[in-house]
Amino acid sequence: MKTYTVRCEWDSTGWWVATVPELTGAISQARRLDEVPGDVAEVVELMTGEKSGTYAVEIETVYNS
Repeated sequence: MKTYTVRCEWDSTGWWVATVPELTGAISQARRLDEVPGDVAEVVELMTGEKSGTYAVEIETVYNS
């Protein structure tokens, strides 16, 4: 099963900015970290054509000061 690493970065405006390094241009944002997997799943499926359940999402959080 393919695993996509999602880099979640907390920005100064109060949003999580999520990028998928393996997919150029794959970016999303969410107010809460628990919203990120669903949002990113939609991006992955739209960009790759993969079906839900055929891949995994691994969240990596980054807090900037």
